[in-house]
Parts: sequence; structure tokens; C-alpha cells
Amino acid sequence: MATENKILDLPFPAIEDLTLDQYRFVVLTSTGVRRPNSETEACIGILQNAPALGEAAAVRVIGVSKLQMNDAGAIGLFVKAEYVDAADAGKGKTAAATLAYARAMVIEASDAEDDLASVLLIGQVPGITDTPAKVSVATVDATAGANTWTAEELYGGLLMRDPAGANRSDVSPTAALIVAEIPGCIAGSSFEFVLRNTADANETVKLTAGAGVTLSGEMTVGQNATRRFLVLVTDAGSGTEAVTIYNITSATQEETTVTTDATAGANTYTADELLGGLVLRDPAGDNRSDVTPTAAAIVAAIPGAKVGSSREFVIRNTADAAETITITAGAGVTLSGTMTIAQNNSKRFRLVCTNVGSGTEAVSIYSEGTLVH
Repeated sequence: MATENKILDLPFPAIEDLTLDQYRFVVLTSTGVRRPNSETEACIGILQNAPALGEAAAVRVIGVSKLQMNDAGAIGLFVKAEYVDAADAGKGKTAAATLAYARAMVIEASDAEDDLASVLLIGQVPGITDTPAKVSVATVDATAGANTWTAEELYGGLLMRDPAGANRSDVSPTAALIVAEIPGCIAGSSFEFVLRNTADANETVKLTAGAGVTLSGEMTVGQNATRRFLVLVTDAGSGTEAVTIYNITSATQEETTVTTDATAGANTYTADELLGGLVLRDPAGDNRSDVTPTAAAIVAAIPGAKVGSSREFVIRNTADAAETITITAGAGVTLSGTMTIAQNNSKRFRLVCTNVGSGTEAVSIYSEGTLVH
């Protein structure tokens, strides 16, 4: 039998009929108390009597109280207010997945719905909406196959992944595991993590979704590249957890590889050299007409390439005499703007994928301006 221990009961007007709501959670408003309108409202306490509209409601705000439960509740369970509809709300419900809304802890168990448990009222905790401050942990992984990341590893903040010889499709934790990892998790709780590909060859790492997880944006990380992700909890309800992981990498977070070239003749650049971001080109004694990679090679080198995928790169002419470099087009590439680079000048280019269909790849490369050194 549920027991109780009164420390502080306060009187408030009942602003709706609460004759069927004894031993349920209630919410305080500017005019009195009522049933909760959702499971995310802060409850003032537990109703001790059964007042009709306009009568005085006795509300326990501190102490031990009986609480009508929506299910069996074991000792030690943290509970919040249940919401079914406007006429059925305020029973005790587990807050295991949403501790930010817990208002009491069970100290004498209930066996089934509508049983009375004995609960210790705890201080009200507002919903946690800020990204929690935490200690970052770097995880190093070199699994020779698909790796399933743990929620603890993602929450640690930094994943250092060596694909170990081939492209890898790694799997995120399930939404339920992510929700359980976040202290006081509620819908809207979030954190960021970084995935860095430490491959020593042209190998990619792709993040795929665990159960209950939705992915948004590019999830493939190329060799020596880093992507930043935001994990956002969209449903923290017990048994219905849902999480969306967003790619929030900015272009400035891509890593740069510097290529130095002094070919005494026309040079054909590789896709990796252009995508690396910076080419230092010495024409080695004469004007040179260098050639871009083919569109097919460029598309293949961009992880998860699609129409509109783009990259910027710079070619710098390091000649020690009046020698120029002119960029010419590889197969499937269209050039736009001035493609000649004079001695001691750098030119910035943007490449844009315009067709990524198999066998019909097309790329446009635009000149974006010249810098004089």
C-alpha cells in the first residue's frame, strides 16, 4: 500500500474540474492549477484532493505522495506527467529517456496502470536545450571492414578512422543508444562530432544509418578530409527514439594538399592534385599548356559526387622568367574565363559537376580571379 509524508502542501484554485484527478500531477498557471497539456510541461506537484471547477486544490510540492501510475513502476524509477488527451493527463509515467522532465522518484512500486505508487517529489528541472558541456574523447579505429560506432564514441566528439585498405561504409549507433548517452536527453538535445579519414591511400569512409537514425547531407569522407556533423534528437520518447545526423561541414574545413610540379612540357594534372587545393607549377623554361583531368576522373575523386558538387583550387605559377601556364580541357571538361596564368601569379578556379551519370560525366571549371605575388 502506497504511503505518504507531507512536508508542504499549497492551496490553489482549480481552473477545471479535477474531481477525477486526485494523486495526479498538475500544472500551475497565473489563475490556478490544471491538468498538464503535454508531457514537457513543468508540474508544480501532485494533487491531494478532488476539487471541482473553482474549488480549492491541495497540491503537494515537497514530500512523499501517492501517485496514480500509467503502468507498473519499479522502485527507483524517475517519473514525469503522462499526457493522453485534454481529459486524461497527469498520471505518473517513466522519464527514463527524458530525465529533464522528471518530477518524482518511485519509492514504493506500482504493479499496473492506475495503481498508486509512493513517490518522492524532486525539484523541477527545466528542459535541457543547451548543448551540454563535456570532455572530448578522440577514438582511433582501423577496422578492416564496416565499423559500427558506439554512442559513447560519437558523443566523445572526434573519430579518427583509418579505412585499412578499402572504402568503408560505417554504421552509426541506433537512435535509442544515442538518446541514452545524452544526459537529460529530450527532443531537441544535440551535440557535434568530427569524422576524420586518416587513410594513406585513396580510400573513403561513408557514414550509414543505424536503426531510428536519419542522415542529411553528404556522409562520405575522402582521404585526409574531415567532416563535422550535428546529432539532433527528434524524439526521445521511450521506444520511439529518433535522431537526425546532419553534415554541417563548411568548405573552409576541407584539408589542403600542396602539389609541386616542374614538368618540362605539358602536364596533365590528376584529379587528386586539383582537389587537393593548391598546385605550385614551375613551367621549367617555357610556356606550358597543361591539361585538366577528365570529367570522369574528377567525378570519381569527389566522395558522393552529384550534380552541383563543387570544389575550389589554386594554381600558382612559380616561374623564374616570363613563362606562362595555360589550362586546357580534358575530356568532358568545359572551361570558362581566362585560363592563362602569368609568372608569379596565382589563379583561383571553381569546378562544378554538371553531369554525374555513368559514362556521361561532365564538369565545368570557372576562372575566379588572379592574385599577383
